[in-house]
Amino acid sequence: MTGATLDEFVRGDRDRARALIRVCDRAADHHRAFGEVVPLAYLDAHVNADSPGGVYTGEQPSAGFIRGVERIRDLLVTDDAEGAASDGGGR
Repeated sequence: MTGATLDEFVRGDRDRARALIRVCDRAADHHRAFGEVVPLAYLDAHVNADSPGGVYTGEQPSAGFIRGVERIRDLLVTDDAEGAASDGGGR
């Protein structure tokens, strides 16, 4: 589904919402595994390489990335979607 906003993508589709909640949980866990900072080597390979604008020039605090993912996750959570996502993993 191209050209859809996040809301259009998940509205009325619990499976899509649950899948995106699981993706967010995995992304946050991945960044927590770095510890306090995300190394520049990771940022170079996964962020800087495809960035049309600014790039990171040094390691960055993990907390900012984790907070960003959690904010996206919070947009997706309804009692219905979270309960179902937790059945297959989740936070």
